[in-house]
Amino acid sequence: MSRENFAAQIARKIPTLWQAHPFREGNTRTIVILMTFFIEHYGFHFDKDLLAVSAGYVRNAFVMASFGEYSEFEHLENILLDAICTEPIEYKDDLEQEESIHGAKYQTKDYTPVAHEYRDDNGEDKKQ
Repeated sequence: MSRENFAAQIARKIPTLWQAHPFREGNTRTIVILMTFFIEHYGFHFDKDLLAVSAGYVRNAFVMASFGEYSEFEHLENILLDAICTEPIEYKDDLEQEESIHGAKYQTKDYTPVAHEYRDDNGEDKKQ
C-alpha cells in the first residue's frame, strides 16, 4: 500500500478508537502512541514530534473526523501524510536542554511509594 493510501486508511479508522476515550486524560497522546506502533509495524517511520508540537491541531482533526456522516478526514490525513515517512527520522538528543527548561519538574531521586489512605466500610480512615 502506498504511503498516501496508508495515511487515508488510518485517518478513517483511528478516530473510532479515539472516540472510545477510555481515559479521563491523555486520549490523544495514547492514540498517537498506538498509531506510532501500528505505522512502524507496517514498515513506515512516524514523526511523532510533529504531532506533539501540533497537539491542538491533532485533537481538532480527531474531532473533525468524528462527526459520523459529516466527518472531515482531510485534516487528520494531511498531518499524517507529513508525519508518515519512508525514511528513518533522526531525532537529536536534547535531554540536557529539556532538563534546563523544566528544571525541578523531573525527580532526581529514586521514587519511593507512599501508603494511600482509604476508608473502610465503617467510615474509618486506614492506611494500606
